[in-house]
Order: sequence, then structure tokens, then C-alpha cells
Amino acid sequence: MNAFTKLAVVFLFVGAVLLAGPVFGFSSLAANRGADVSVGGSDALIGVDATHLTLDGPGDEATVSIENNAGRRLSLEAEDTTGPDLQVDGRLSGTLAAGESLQATVSCNGGGTSGTESGIITVTEAISDDGSITVREATLPVTVDYECTGGKPGTPPGQPSDDDTVIEPGGKSNDEIDSDGTVWIGDSGKANDEVKAGGDVSIGTGGKTNDEVEAGGDIVTGDDYTANGELSAGGDISTGTNAKINDEVEAGGDVSIGDSGKTNGEVTAGGSISTGDGYTANGELTATEDITVGSGSKIHDDISAGGDIHIGSGSKIDGELDAGGDVYVGDSVTFNDDVTAEGTLYVGCDVRLNGDLSAGSVIDEC
Repeated sequence: MNAFTKLAVVFLFVGAVLLAGPVFGFSSLAANRGADVSVGGSDALIGVDATHLTLDGPGDEATVSIENNAGRRLSLEAEDTTGPDLQVDGRLSGTLAAGESLQATVSCNGGGTSGTESGIITVTEAISDDGSITVREATLPVTVDYECTGGKPGTPPGQPSDDDTVIEPGGKSNDEIDSDGTVWIGDSGKANDEVKAGGDVSIGTGGKTNDEVEAGGDIVTGDDYTANGELSAGGDISTGTNAKINDEVEAGGDVSIGDSGKTNGEVTAGGSISTGDGYTANGELTATEDITVGSGSKIHDDISAGGDIHIGSGSKIDGELDAGGDVYVGDSVTFNDDVTAEGTLYVGCDVRLNGDLSAGSVIDEC
């Protein structure tokens, strides 16, 4: 039983990202830094990788990364400050090491309007561990041009084409669906047989599938989705909050599970796996890249990542953990089996390890 020091962990709908391109940003500073830093300057304390985004239709989305350029670790809290036409998804709070970032996704919010909007994300507070840097109520310099018109009422955002298959909101299909295009299942829609799509599968809030779902592209669901068969996608798989998946999940790209989600089979990603808070896994988690597990989660099987693993505070891991990179652990996490990190293990306060530990190095930051 070991007590370690604190490392806050970054929890994203998509995970922590290291930026490679130009960065723009702002600073609203109360600290010993010496001087404020101009908006968009190369020395901005908190930056973004793009200042102008475009949404070309109701099914389109754009991403923006928020980077810590302060040269030291920051605990950051941000919020969605869009108007009624747009929405920002992704984890907008966490602790970022120097150079680390959060990724947010901007999309239409179901409306049928178009226009331009600025000030879509506001950093409510960002404070360095040593207290020398404080940023409060600072709006990121991001503008979005959007065209949110079109779409089929009650279905997920987008415009079905002639090659697509649509289950209307509240409707159901008892036959196998095999579409060359996209399969759309509206809010509270139900598919009782196999669903196959050459393109994407898009499922609205409260949707339910009772057999295998296979997509050549992505699978995207709203909140309160239930799957009673395997989910398989050549691209990404992402769910809203309170999703329950009672079979295996396999994606060629990333897998993202919303808050309070539950998976009862193995989850495998050719990219990364990220989960929201309060997630429960009753099968193995395996990712070629990184794995991020939200706070208060329960993982009852093994976790294996080719890259880094981030474990949120208050989580419990019953299986073995194996990371090809670093492992970041929040406060009050319990491990009931072995922990292996090829890189560095960063641990928070009151962490309990009831198995063997193997790591390149251990950093105590409580």
C-alpha cells in the first residue's frame, strides 16, 4: 500500500494532445511573470491552434486545441460560452503539463441557422501549481463561421442522401439493414437486426440496437444509447453520456465513451481510448495509442496502451495496467493488480497499489 503525490490528469472526449503547428492565445495575468502577454502572440500563456473555424453543414464539426504555453503545470477550467446555435464538446478542464493541451469539438446544436460567432470558449480559471500564474475569465480568440441549415428533424445532425437508410425518430426496424451510405437512427429509434453501413452509423438520443452494428466509417451516438450487440467501425466510435454497450467495441480509429458510460465487453482501438467520469468497464481496454479514464471510474479488467495511460482521481483498477509510455494517476486511485510503465509513473495523493510495480521512474507529486 503506497501513498503517492498529486498529479492532476487531463480528461478529454479525445485525450491530451501535443500541438505541432502555430499557436495563438491570450493572457490575463495576475502573477510574478512580470508583464501581460498579447492576444495571439507567440508568448501567450494559453494558446489555441486555430483562431478561425468553419462549419459547412449541420453534420460538420471542427476541432480546436487549447495549449498550456506557461512553461509550468496549470490547473485549467474552461466552459462553453457559445450561443444557442453552436455547442462545444470535449473535456474542458484538467491539469496540463507544460506544452500539453486539451482538444474541444465545435458543432451545430440542432438549429437551422447560419452566421458567425466569436468567444465560444472561456477560460474561467487557470492557476499554476506554484501560484505564480493566474488566468481568470479570459475568452479564447476563436471565431466560427457556421451553416447549420438542413438536416432531418429528430435525427442526428446531417442531411441523408439517396444512398442512406433512415429509421425515423421513435421508429423501429425488425429487418437487417445493409446500406452503401450512412444509416441514421433517430431519437428513441430502434434496430432489432444487424446494421451494416458502408459509411457512418449515426444514432440519436435514446436509440437502441439489438444486434451487431458495423460501419465502414464512424459510429456516433447520442445520450442514453443502448447496444446489445457488437459495435465495429473502420473509423472512430463515440457515444454520449449514459451509454450502455453490452458487447465488444472495436474501432480502427479512436473510441470515446461519455460520462457514466458502461461497456460489458472488450474495447479495442487502433487509435486512442478516452472515457468520461463515472465510467465502468467489464472487459479489457486495449489501445494502440493512449488511454484516458475519467474520474470515479471502475475498470474490472486489464488496461493496455501502446502510449500513455491517464487514470482519473477516485478510480479503481482491478486488472493489470500496462503502458508503453508514461502513466499519470490522480488522487485516491486504487490498483488491485500489477502496474507496468515503460516510461515514468506520475502519482497523486492517497494512491493504493496492491500489486507489483515496474516503471522506468516514479515521480511523487502529492
